[in-house]
Amino acid sequence: MDVGWCARIEHADRVKAMGFDFIEVALTPMDLEDDSSFAAAKAAIVSADLPRPVYNQFLPPGLPVIGPDVDAARVRRYLGRTADVIRLGGGQLVVFGSGWARNVPAGWSRADADRQFLEMIGWCVDVFAPFGVALALEPQNTTETNYLTTLGEAVAVADTVHRPGVRVIADTYHLHMEHEPLTEITSAFHQLAHVHVSDSGRHLPGDGACDLRACFRHLHSLGYTQRLSIEMMRDVTDEEMRRGLTFVRTLWRDAALR
Repeated sequence: MDVGWCARIEHADRVKAMGFDFIEVALTPMDLEDDSSFAAAKAAIVSADLPRPVYNQFLPPGLPVIGPDVDAARVRRYLGRTADVIRLGGGQLVVFGSGWARNVPAGWSRADADRQFLEMIGWCVDVFAPFGVALALEPQNTTETNYLTTLGEAVAVADTVHRPGVRVIADTYHLHMEHEPLTEITSAFHQLAHVHVSDSGRHLPGDGACDLRACFRHLHSLGYTQRLSIEMMRDVTDEEMRRGLTFVRTLWRDAALR
């Protein structure tokens, strides 16, 4: 099982030094709408000495894809630049979390939100599919968004789109926040492309209340063979990074031996 760490591309050397198999690259900090930042991002992604197959922090704040303020031309221009960066990095998967971008504004109809979101997915497939990059929809808890908050909802969208380049991701923190049972992973497994690992309260794996042991055993029983990424939302020490990696690798190994 390959285990990665979610981080900015400039931290790739550190992630490698800590022993991770890959870096899951944050896109938003690259500021891809700025020409000079876009050029710098392309140079950085090419020079990184660590596999970078997965990308997250997809859409920057201020770039909505649902509601009355969607700027289709701007969104599609941004997607094109994102595709360029991911292609240069040898990317295979981009995680569509970005709850702020898909939040349904007050007074906006769910039907219009669904239409806009499906249209956005179509734009993503148009730019990513030619490079063999898949889009993974990430359900996020209701403190972060009001659209796609459960695995079941994300799977329903992926099934509706019914294209090989549209999948889903499970995030142990969001599953815990929404009290979703492990049976939801079973129902989602035909679309499951990736897993984010963090504990309750966004703590380091093993430092919270999530039953990660049961989750890993369940994933292993289903035959999960894709990647795992540890996702933290704060600065961490080298010791914490190593401890998180050891915990996840040991827990996955134990699940396989069960």
